[in-house]
Amino acid sequence: MSVAGVGPREEVRMVMVNRRWGCNRAARGVALQAVALVAAVGVGLVLLLLTGMARVAAASTPPAPQVETGTDPRHAYLAVDGVVLLDEAHAHLGPLQWRPDGRLVAVAVAPLGTQTAAQARVYLVDVDAAQLITVIPGFSPEWQADGSLQVAAASGVVAYDPATGQLTSLAQADAVHPFSQAELAWDLVSADHVPPYPATIRVAHHPSNGCRDVPAWQVDVIPFEEYVARAVPAEVPASWPFDALAAQAVAARTYAWRQILVGRPDYDVTDWANFQMMCDQRYPSTDAAVAATAGQYLSARDDPFGWPIVAMYSAENGHPTRTNPNVSYLQAVPDLFALGQARWGHGYGLSQWGAFRRAQAGHNYRQILGHYYTGVYLQDATDPGRPLGALLDLGPAAVLPGPAVRWRPLLPHGVTATLAIQMPGGISVTYPISPDGGLWRPDPAPAAVTYTATLRVADTQMDQVVVAFDATPPATPALSLPAVVTGSVIPISVTRPGDARSTGWLGLSRNWVWEGESLYQTPGSGQVVSDTAAANGQALQARAGVDQAGVWYGPYTTRLPAGRSYRALFWLRATPPATTTLTTTTFTMTGAMTGTLTPARRVARLDVVDDLGNQILGLRDVWPSDFISGGVYSPVAVDFYLFTPPRGLEFRVAWPGEVDLALDRVEVWQLPPVPAAPHATVSWPAYGGAGPTAIQAIAFDEAGNPSRPASGQVTIQDETSPEFGADFSPQGWQRESVALSVTLPVTDGVSGLATGELVLEGPGLSGTRTASFSFPENPWAPQHIAASLPPLPDGLHRIQFRATDHSGNVALSRVFTLGVDTTPPTVTAILTGPQMNGWYTGAVTVTLQGEDSVSGLAGIWYGVDGAGEQLYTGPVRLESAGVHRLTYWGQDQAGNVSLTHSITAALDLAPPVVLLWQALAPSGAPSGSVAIHWSASDDAAGVERVELASRRGSGEWQAVGGAWPASGSTALPLAPDEPVWVRARGIDRLGRTGPWVEMALRLTGGQLFLPLVQR
Repeated sequence: MSVAGVGPREEVRMVMVNRRWGCNRAARGVALQAVALVAAVGVGLVLLLLTGMARVAAASTPPAPQVETGTDPRHAYLAVDGVVLLDEAHAHLGPLQWRPDGRLVAVAVAPLGTQTAAQARVYLVDVDAAQLITVIPGFSPEWQADGSLQVAAASGVVAYDPATGQLTSLAQADAVHPFSQAELAWDLVSADHVPPYPATIRVAHHPSNGCRDVPAWQVDVIPFEEYVARAVPAEVPASWPFDALAAQAVAARTYAWRQILVGRPDYDVTDWANFQMMCDQRYPSTDAAVAATAGQYLSARDDPFGWPIVAMYSAENGHPTRTNPNVSYLQAVPDLFALGQARWGHGYGLSQWGAFRRAQAGHNYRQILGHYYTGVYLQDATDPGRPLGALLDLGPAAVLPGPAVRWRPLLPHGVTATLAIQMPGGISVTYPISPDGGLWRPDPAPAAVTYTATLRVADTQMDQVVVAFDATPPATPALSLPAVVTGSVIPISVTRPGDARSTGWLGLSRNWVWEGESLYQTPGSGQVVSDTAAANGQALQARAGVDQAGVWYGPYTTRLPAGRSYRALFWLRATPPATTTLTTTTFTMTGAMTGTLTPARRVARLDVVDDLGNQILGLRDVWPSDFISGGVYSPVAVDFYLFTPPRGLEFRVAWPGEVDLALDRVEVWQLPPVPAAPHATVSWPAYGGAGPTAIQAIAFDEAGNPSRPASGQVTIQDETSPEFGADFSPQGWQRESVALSVTLPVTDGVSGLATGELVLEGPGLSGTRTASFSFPENPWAPQHIAASLPPLPDGLHRIQFRATDHSGNVALSRVFTLGVDTTPPTVTAILTGPQMNGWYTGAVTVTLQGEDSVSGLAGIWYGVDGAGEQLYTGPVRLESAGVHRLTYWGQDQAGNVSLTHSITAALDLAPPVVLLWQALAPSGAPSGSVAIHWSASDDAAGVERVELASRRGSGEWQAVGGAWPASGSTALPLAPDEPVWVRARGIDRLGRTGPWVEMALRLTGGQLFLPLVQR
């Protein structure tokens, strides 16, 4: 909201008044008036005036909509009269920005996290209608004098016109950050020492912060740890587990310290999402987490001087998180705790909700930080020698399929750390361990053994995990299928094997298998070889030292339905090249068992991508610990979720060229949410084609070992026609006669969409046209049918789509009406009232009439004498004298607006009135004369002339002179004691004559008698 002469403080006050009065429109108007009065008359008088104005408003205005916002700064909520229009979890709600007329309100919503302003959105709400008008990417909404809404966006500033719904880009602006990209501290050059730990931080109040009531851009100097204690509960709920809160505290502290080091002249951070959120509330649980981690921060391992990193985080970073190419510590990592969760935020670094889920699963805050931030140290700036650390990538009780495990620790810089492994029979061995970690493989490899690993940092136990090895796959499940299905769902009955180890997921597949040799590859990165160990006798193989590092990719499939979780099994075999020698420490232990800890060396990176790699759906690094032995193909799983129908899925293998690697095949299994029960029935969509169809089922145990698949066959008979949606586009009337495209949602998940047509009936153009599908490469996916139409004449056109699937089933959509109206309405005005010589001599009635033969008249708006325009609801009466100008225009249902017309009406409602008075004759006048003065006025047309007459004694009235001006004076001779009467009247330019005004004159004894009463 913007009011001339009113600063940010008053703006905040107005919003508070609105909330207090239930957002009554009249009360909002009173609030606006009150702000203008503050400076002029003082607060005390304003309160008195405000009370009176509020009473008047309440008496004259019906109850207005009630606007309700939430009280949790981490949950954006807005409702009007109980209708919820905004309910966004994990988000900040900014201050409400009211349009001056009180009908519309705009509010910014930003995800939790650091620097999430680029993901913010502005919600525009019609309060009177309790409707959400639109959502605009951006923040800091501000109403303009012309009624438009300006919004700061990532690329600049945009303006939205609520009257037309048009969004216009304005000049570029530094909208997201108040500093340039170069100052974001990615390339901040470290000094040759660790910077001193900050005592305070300068915090500027951002206008979009809705939880603090202080002037915009006020800068507060706050003790640094107090700032962290106020930032943590502004970003995450205080009710979360301790380790989630502690991880948030370290991330917030690290980020803030890095921003201090940027050295901005006026402040270090704001209290909003262009940095990180800060409110004024504190809670015991978050204070405890901040105190327990006081001084702890993260530094990059590739920074030798240990400066704090730009510890970005956001609400929901998805699986996998995203890679920030500027730094080493914000690289993408898989996050199966976020599988199926839509990203909400920028996706870099710590996922706040991922941290919550990990803490609930038993991960400590150090493990959480070490998972999301790659290649970092965890340090205590206030006690550099304090031992800190964690074992990463494993939960408190992990079950692994292979006989080896990759240990990866999070450590402080420059400390000594050891890993002690306790084995069955009381055997224990201790290894020195570095931040690079290592691979540990017991020898001989047990089939099912439990180990306890303890991490010690500077002789202090920091972490302990229990690892169980289970390399035995579960038994094959029993699969039961009907012989034939005719609907869109296949009922599948799956009986789990009876062994207690089959407690993991079930997987279902429709021959979703792609052979390694059928995939594409970058030149020179491998070759197809014969391999008896491969399922079909062939594999794609790369040899270290022979083939070039590269990527295997493809097959660009669209066969998988969206909205489901999947597991891609890459069947891989890896053997170290004979020419490579690994530095290995071997320990001989009691019981003829040995173990080795070898340097970690990545074999490959696997991912699942869509849309030519623009969407990364799943990610996993492959290590030697993923392989049972060199000559056997091992399944390496990459889990992913399809949010939208795929445009071309790829299963990629990025091979760095250091270890011989072969790919047999890629299998994809859908992971339905089937409980671990002996028997389950799954309703599976008959997606991806009709006819005889092979279906497979597989069981996974807790370690991820897959069973042998069970297979069955069902014949899918597609007897269901395609289904149309109701969201026809374009909606409403079209105001231009131009070529356009009409679309409608349609889907056929069984045999798939084959052909489409459009049937058009209307004035001037009728017939059938070919329609296309928006996603022809995936005919089973939900998509749109579309057809192009030439410019259509004005009128109503009937449109109906026809779609045929690959089984020949035909569906007709309902009939939609497309209206074209390119002609604005005609509007006329009729004036009625008494007239005289071109002037109205009485009240004038103005009747406005409009006509639109196509879409119909929506309304007529008019304004009188420059006042605000209003909707015409009936004849307008002009009842005051003067020349009035009435402007008017009309709009039809299509939105066409007529030209603005104007008419004038001159009203003269009364004849002239004369004021008559007398005085002593001026010097030089004949003796015995008096001066007669008059002044005539007319309400509109003006005085044409004044007539004077006199009468002496009982004689007749005699004219005095001819036509006199509207005002003037003349001398009239008078004898002593002679009774004389004078009268005057005015005639206006219409010719109307006013009444005579009389006055008596008499000289008595040489004195002038001036009567006090005129007639």
